[in-house]
Amino acid sequence: MSGEADGHAAPYLNSKLGSTRDEEPAVEDDDDYRTMLPPLASGPGLKIRIPPALMPDDTTVHHYFDLYFGHAHPYVPVLDKESLYHQWQSNRVSLSPLLLEAIFAIAGRLADEPAQGQQWLALATRMSSADLEDFVLTHLGHADSFMDVPRLSTLQALLILLKAREQAPKKGYYYRSWMSIVQCVQMGKDLGLDEHYQDHEAGRPCGSSQSDCLLKTRIWQTIFVCEVMIGTPQGRLLFFLILSPSSADTSQVGLIFRLRKTL
Repeated sequence: MSGEADGHAAPYLNSKLGSTRDEEPAVEDDDDYRTMLPPLASGPGLKIRIPPALMPDDTTVHHYFDLYFGHAHPYVPVLDKESLYHQWQSNRVSLSPLLLEAIFAIAGRLADEPAQGQQWLALATRMSSADLEDFVLTHLGHADSFMDVPRLSTLQALLILLKAREQAPKKGYYYRSWMSIVQCVQMGKDLGLDEHYQDHEAGRPCGSSQSDCLLKTRIWQTIFVCEVMIGTPQGRLLFFLILSPSSADTSQVGLIFRLRKTL
């Protein structure tokens, strides 16, 4: 693409072909927020949860929800607002901790609390410290723990975290974003989202409620938009279009494109 020739492509692409230099070693990003996290209990059979010391009170949680849905949700429409509020009120232990952390990571910054937002992002995605001598991980980002099986809530969280990282880009941001969306495409396919639209077109019911059905459609549309917006400037072949060219209802995709382009 012309952007690459002009030197405006993602930085790592400018030297990826024919380079004779040694590979740059991977280094840890400076992140003061990782050391602020309390140790996370880990072990066989232990349920992943947000440390009680970090969990906001009800008033703060509702404020975070309001901020998220008011300012971030239009750009990443992967949650059902009514369902989330109801689940929080009636059965909050069933909510994915990773999903809550992703919401709080964005809402913390929207609340002019960048340290809080970064802390939630670190809790969701980062390994904070390790005792290598004893092979004991004391702070492991929750995201890895939710990669054992594909879950819709995990996919929702990954897309929201992708948005959250825009506000605090780290070294390798472009490549990290591409790998994240590739992961989202694959998880969506494993969950059957690539067949959801085609099933309806063929007159086959998806077995979901009307709200869940719409949510699945929006999640797959959002993945499509994110892949195009992240992959195209990098000159990437889009997995979505190659593997599932007719798997999405694109009639409303233009709206999501317009929303994201206003960032």
